[in-house]
Formats: sequence, structure tokens, C-alpha cells
Amino acid sequence: MRGIILYFFGDWLRQCAVAQSNIFYSQMLSKTHIITQIETNFPQFKVWQLSKLGEGWDHQAYQVNNDYVFRFPKSKEVSKNLAKEICILPKIQSRLNLKIPDFELIGMDSNTETLFVGYKQIKGTFLTKQVFNNLPKEIQEKSLAEIALFFGDLHTFTVEEIEDCNLEIIDFYQDYKQDYQILKNCIFERITFKEKELIDRIFCDYLDNSENFNYIPCLLHNDL
Repeated sequence: MRGIILYFFGDWLRQCAVAQSNIFYSQMLSKTHIITQIETNFPQFKVWQLSKLGEGWDHQAYQVNNDYVFRFPKSKEVSKNLAKEICILPKIQSRLNLKIPDFELIGMDSNTETLFVGYKQIKGTFLTKQVFNNLPKEIQEKSLAEIALFFGDLHTFTVEEIEDCNLEIIDFYQDYKQDYQILKNCIFERITFKEKELIDRIFCDYLDNSENFNYIPCLLHNDL
């Protein structure tokens, strides 16, 4: 469900969230700032190469020295979630079939007062739609099976196994209801009647079906 909502309305939701909150930083961190924070926190780590890899809703990511990735949260709230990630990744690493980040360097940004992390870059090719479509059929099926196994393994972790990492148990009904209200408050005056109908139908169909909320809490991935 979230994938469908974000596919159609992700940009709008993000713009609304930023407009209604002051927790997101409005500009990209400068290269000078990043280098200063890395070398101040880790004097033995000298930066000689830096390029932006990309960003999601929560982080900006940079390639450093051709071999490391450094992730910088966009807000103090996201920094709190990064602390949870720092706690949980070592616990789950050995039970997953795919590589995940191994945080070697954990620092504190002196300007924004947020955590940031550095880890060896996991090498490979991004599995874009174009890349996937050009793969032989058997490789496509193998890739899908590996991704399905990864998420299946991730979902086997119980709340009790990871409770010391202070992860939030999300009430998805309230979460989607809030997203729905944000969209209605923020963009309904600026979109067509058909677009309003589409939003209403997707959210109401999901929220009105109680089976969507009949689940046992488990570990889920985050960030986009």
C-alpha cells in the first residue's frame, strides 16, 4: 500500500511535510562542511575524493575516497532514527542473505548536532527498471527470489529480539490516516476533481478494510 501511495503522491507528501514542519534542512550540505565534519571526528581519515551519491527523504549520501559512503541525516528527528539503525544492524547482519551497511565510523556533526555514519560502499549495479528488464529471464527470477528472501528474513525478527534498540511500533491505520489528512489539507485546493477522487478511493479502500491492519508487528525497512 505505501508503495502505491508514494508512487502517486510521494512528492506531494514530502512537500507538505516540509511545509508543515521545520525539522528538514532546506539546503544540501556543502563539501567543505562534510569534509570538516569527517576529518574533525576521525583525524586519521583524510578526505581526498567526495561526490554526492543521492538522497532519500531522511538522508543525504556521499561517496568518499571512492570506497566509503557517508550518510548525513536531514534532521534531528532522523538522527534519532539513525541511532536505532546503529543499534540494530549488527544484530541482524548474520541472518540476512544480502549485504547491509557495516558502520565503521560513527560521528557527530558539530553544527547540526546530528549523528552521521561512514561505511565501506557495497559495490554492485543499481537494480533499476531498465537494468532488470535487460536481464535474462533466469537472472530476473533469481534476483526476485533473493529480494523476497531478504524481506522474508527481515520480517522474522520479533519485537522482543530488538526491543533494546528503542524501535517504534507503528500504528499503520493512524499513520495512513495522517498521510491522508496531510494531502487533503495541503493539496486538495490545487488539484482536479478526478485527482481528488483517486486519492479518496486509494486511501478509503485501504483504511476501510480491517484485514489490512490484522498483523503481528515485525521489523521493516525504512527511508526512500
